[in-house]
Parts: sequence; C-alpha cells; structure tokens
Amino acid sequence: MQAKTLLTSGLMLVLVAGCSDRAAELGAKWGCGPVDGLGQIVKGGAPGFILVGEFTETSEAPAAFAELACHLAARQGEKDGPLFVGVSEYLGGATDAETRMRVRLDALVAKGAPIAIGVIGGDDHPYSVRQRSLAEKEWARNIEVKVAAAGASRALLLMSRTDAIADTIPPRGDRFAGYDPMATFLPKNEVLALEIRNTPQAGVSAPAIRLYPKMTDGFHGQIALASLTRPEVELVIATSKTNTEPLVPAADVRALLSGPGSRESKIKALADILESQGTIRFGADSGWSLEAQEQMFRVKATQLYDIWSFQNPKPEAPATAPTLPVEDEPVPN
Repeated sequence: MQAKTLLTSGLMLVLVAGCSDRAAELGAKWGCGPVDGLGQIVKGGAPGFILVGEFTETSEAPAAFAELACHLAARQGEKDGPLFVGVSEYLGGATDAETRMRVRLDALVAKGAPIAIGVIGGDDHPYSVRQRSLAEKEWARNIEVKVAAAGASRALLLMSRTDAIADTIPPRGDRFAGYDPMATFLPKNEVLALEIRNTPQAGVSAPAIRLYPKMTDGFHGQIALASLTRPEVELVIATSKTNTEPLVPAADVRALLSGPGSRESKIKALADILESQGTIRFGADSGWSLEAQEQMFRVKATQLYDIWSFQNPKPEAPATAPTLPVEDEPVPN
C-alpha cells in the first residue's frame, strides 16, 4: 500500500514537472511577458472563468491582460482545447493600448497559441433597469454558449470593473434595488474575479497577481500594476460633417460635468447630448431596437463621465470641528 502511494505521488510529481516545463518552453517561444504570482491561479488547474475587471480605457491594463492570456494559453493541455479570450467592443473606437492588445493577441494566435478570441458584450449583454438580474443571467448564458462554441475549456474575460464583480450587489437607498451580476450565474466554484489595481510593490515591476484572504468588494484578488493611467481625452462630443468644428464645444461638456448634480443625472444628460448630436449613428436597417440604441448612448456617456472623474478627482473636503450648541447668556438681574 505504501509502495503504491509512493509510486502515485512520484508519477504526479513527474506529470506536474512535465506540464511546468512545457508551459515554460511555450511561454519563451511566444515571448510571454512576466506576470508575478501566476502560480496562485494555475496550481491544480486554472478556474473555468477568470474575469479581469478594469477601469476602462487605461493605458496599462490591456497589456497586462494580453500577457496573462499568453501564460494561460501556454498551460492549456493538448486535450483542453483553446483558451477563450473575451474582449469588449469599444464604443467610439479603441484606445492605442486596446489596439495594441488586440494586435498582441492576434500575434499569439499566429504563433500557434491555442487562443480563441471573442467579443463579449454588445448584443450579448442585454440591459434592463427593472429586471437587471435576469439580464445578467442571460448575459452569462450567452458567454457560456460562446465559450462552448469555441470548444474552449477555460475563459479569460476582460470587462469593466463593475461587470466583473462576482458577488450580489446589495440595494443602496430607495433608488437602487441591487442585483446579481453576471458572474454569479456562471458555474459555481469555477469563477475567479480579479480587479486591476494600482498598488505597486517594492522590487516588482511586472503585473502581480495577489489573492485576497477572503472576497473583497466582489473580487477574489487583484492584478496589481506599478502604474495606472489614462490618456488625456478631449471631451468633444461630436464633430461637424467636415470633422473639424465640434457641434458641442468641449467647454460646454466640461461645464456639465463639473457643475452641480448627481452622477446619474450627469450621465443621463450626457447620453441625451450624444443622442441629439448623432455621435453614434444607426442605419435604418441596422436591426438595433430603440432600447438597444438608448443603452449604447448611456454606456458611452458613462465612459465619458468615468474618464472625466478619473482625470479630475474631487478635492477632499477640509476637516471641520464639530459645531457645538451656543448657550444663552444669563440675563442679568
């Protein structure tokens, strides 16, 4: 019995070592960039769905995501099928960083990496204000269908930070009922949600994977980057037919964003401007419903608002001493 146990243990060590050597060889062949702490998520086999949540349109996150895809693809076994890599459809055009990420992923495929690239979101991501959980459930099923159609055993998905949350979002006040995000409808115990964070670590310049002791804010861990920046974006909503003069001057948009009002009210106002100026054009035969078109404008307005908020953080309010009640002065006799 003891001999059999020793033989089994030895065989497992040989298999693990063989897999590790093969992954290292393929990683070197494909030029995978360094990712610190990778062993934490591939030990014993990577989860079925790895969600990476980023603050959209950063300069560093897409590059880190592409190198993570490279390493995970190198660890796909011959019988595992490809790694499904899901990316978003960028409204208004992708940034240079996002374009470089797609070029890098395409280059990996050209080198023979078992990667199937697919777009998640857009038509696959229904939206409903009153039935948000049901819409998120449908999105999860749509993603599962795409992964299965690609013959993939694992999926690596890049999405906005809010979309990657893997825990129920509770209600907030009387205006927000809460909902179950898409990740909660994926196969149980097969989801790992990582958030992109700017948390540099001494001596580590590469992206670093850190798992939390317990789920925090809907994430199991983070991909820590030494820096996290966004390119400056001129908030001109639409241009004239000559593409030279803005129909809505940037100053007007800035006044809206920096003026009074809640986040929700500003996003709604931005969406109305986008729609009225025809920033996103839909042909008569596009097949887009009015509800879907309104959702598109809202998503783009949210992106613009988030970029503005990132570039123009609100100053912290100065601390003030508590106001004490003033006692009435005694009335002289």
